[in-house]
Amino acid sequence: MLLKNILLINNNLEFYSEEIRFLEEEGYNITTAGTSEEALNILSRLKNHFDLILLDPILKTIDEGISTARIIIEELKIPLLFYTDITDDKTVRQTDVMNSYGYIIKSTGKAVLNAAINRTFKAVNRYAGLNTHEDILSRLVIRINESNLSVNNEGYSYLISKLEDGIIVENKDGQIITANSNATKIMGLSRDELRQNITSRKDWEFIHEDFTPFPVEEHPAIVTRKTGEIQKEITMGIRKDKEILIWIIMTSQPIFKSDNRTLAGIVTSFRDITEEINLKESNLKWNNIFRNAEWGIVVGKADSGTLDLMNPAYARMHGYTVEELLGKPISDVFAPEEKALVPEHIAKAHKLGHYRFESMHIKKDGTPFPAIMEITTINDSMGNPLYRAGSVIDITERKKQEQELKKSKEYSESLFWNSPCAIYSVDRNCRVVDFNKKAEEITGYLKEEVIGKEFNMFSEELSSTEKVGREYKIITKQNREKVIERYNTLLYDNDDNIIGDIESFIDITNWKELEDFKSDIERIIRHDLKTPLNSIIGFPKMMLTDESLSDEYKEYLMIILAAGQNMLNLINASLNMYKLEEGSFQFNMAETNVLSILKQINIELREIIQRKKCRIKILIEGNPLTPDSVIKIQSEKNLLYMTLTNLIKNALEASPKNEIVTVNLSDKDKLLISIHNIGTIPEQIRDSFFDKHVTSGKSNGNGLGTYSAKLMADALNATIEFTTDEIDGTTLFLAI
Repeated sequence: MLLKNILLINNNLEFYSEEIRFLEEEGYNITTAGTSEEALNILSRLKNHFDLILLDPILKTIDEGISTARIIIEELKIPLLFYTDITDDKTVRQTDVMNSYGYIIKSTGKAVLNAAINRTFKAVNRYAGLNTHEDILSRLVIRINESNLSVNNEGYSYLISKLEDGIIVENKDGQIITANSNATKIMGLSRDELRQNITSRKDWEFIHEDFTPFPVEEHPAIVTRKTGEIQKEITMGIRKDKEILIWIIMTSQPIFKSDNRTLAGIVTSFRDITEEINLKESNLKWNNIFRNAEWGIVVGKADSGTLDLMNPAYARMHGYTVEELLGKPISDVFAPEEKALVPEHIAKAHKLGHYRFESMHIKKDGTPFPAIMEITTINDSMGNPLYRAGSVIDITERKKQEQELKKSKEYSESLFWNSPCAIYSVDRNCRVVDFNKKAEEITGYLKEEVIGKEFNMFSEELSSTEKVGREYKIITKQNREKVIERYNTLLYDNDDNIIGDIESFIDITNWKELEDFKSDIERIIRHDLKTPLNSIIGFPKMMLTDESLSDEYKEYLMIILAAGQNMLNLINASLNMYKLEEGSFQFNMAETNVLSILKQINIELREIIQRKKCRIKILIEGNPLTPDSVIKIQSEKNLLYMTLTNLIKNALEASPKNEIVTVNLSDKDKLLISIHNIGTIPEQIRDSFFDKHVTSGKSNGNGLGTYSAKLMADALNATIEFTTDEIDGTTLFLAI
């Protein structure tokens, strides 16, 4: 049976009277010491008497407590448990590095203390090891020596078979003579396998406690063989097949012949301390978690409502130090309106075993804060509650985020509902999920009438030049026809699967009516302008027949005639562009002399040519024109004329002064007309060069020249492209 002699060292023994009485009732022999000096005096007289030391790490000071612990552990080799009511960071950190068997907090209760003592005795296994019983070891060495290391000698074979430690006996050359069954059990080897040199096994890895390699030459038996000296309590880890890890503590004792100088052999005793090491690591991990956790941890006895143990985070979140809160009623940290509910929370924790709830706590300065608390009840073997452990998380920031999220959601919902644009969403099955006020207003349907249903109000898709929105006719609930401009966006989940769609639209019925009205007005204005223009053009023609006019007046009349003709051309071009956009242009295909059109354009653009001091050079296959040059094609003369006018005019306006605009014709499978100037199209408009109202760098530009040219080229079934760069300038290609 186990010895039960325990020395309790504490400078406040009255405070521990209840624990002393409890341990004595459990069958332990308790000796007490109130100071370090008293404890060391007792231990000097009764070194081998005590099986366990219970030490408060703070005697007069923490330094004195740690110094005493070091003497007990390292010099006297007596198992030690730290037993205290102190939990501050400094004390726990300093005891972590000590080779103790744990750090037990007084407030966790007597049952926890008793369990820790039992685990320690089991880990130490004081009767299994020869290390702490030099008389038994010495007697074993004598018996082995007397037998002359005979394998079958009953003088020591029986003795080692009864020992709970593993025992291996080697001769002076390192050959194993015998080993007991506990040696094979601890090592997990048969006797034949054990007789081999285990330090040479390639599938085993030997390590120190800090997991650094343990060199073979440092093995206690090898060191004893070399030095002839005893190697006491050497800890070694053995990792088998890179997975199984056991820890052993070994002592190697030399066996000398009768002259006490010549080495005859070595006896090595060892025991499995894996559980002890794991227990120590577990205690250290728990202490680290307890001390460094960012959430609050609190422990209280089941039969009291006080705060008996807590980590720094728990005290800190309430604005206290650990010492200030210890022993206070748990209700002290709850807000006034929550105090009455504390007994109810405790009762539920006892009944359920684990209970989670949200409550309002209060800091030392009176500041309230919301928290989530989880209470777990720890019971004894009979199912009776021993103590409660709780974790507490301050959720102030989470509450703020929830409020912000709520406000954001309310804002988003308000924005959605009151948006001036009609919006509704559908799921992957095209059922309506949401429907805003503007959608109700435009369609005549209430939200409640369409939610959860497939909703299709579209009767016809209209032709539209828009790239994003599309125009549709819809039928409202009141059977009215409206025109809307519709936009939609697909919704995807994290796996890129379509989960729905957001539809938005605006009512453009009135706008379309106004647009039609505007178009009618523009047609009337264009038509009515042509009547006075005919007079403006006809009158100068008639006057120019008068031979009595001076050259100066004739030149004035020519300017008026050119201006009128230019205006008429613009009106005709505008009418033609409108008809092309509307799709009502009447084509009149006929044989067309392209060179005549180019010569006419050269005359009509004389004002720009003179202003820019440029000139137009017309070439065929890169060669100048001859009197016989002619190129004719089947085309719509007016459209071709306006297309070339717009392109050449643009080229002149983009060209630097005093430069040449070259128009080259190549008549092969198709007529290819290239128009070149050394100017460059600005980079920002290159992708949209032929779009409507796109212009750059022109004070009076309206962005219709290239747009109308492209529109008319498309109508002629022609293609129009361009190249541009800083070195070669710009070339437009019209292929008809």
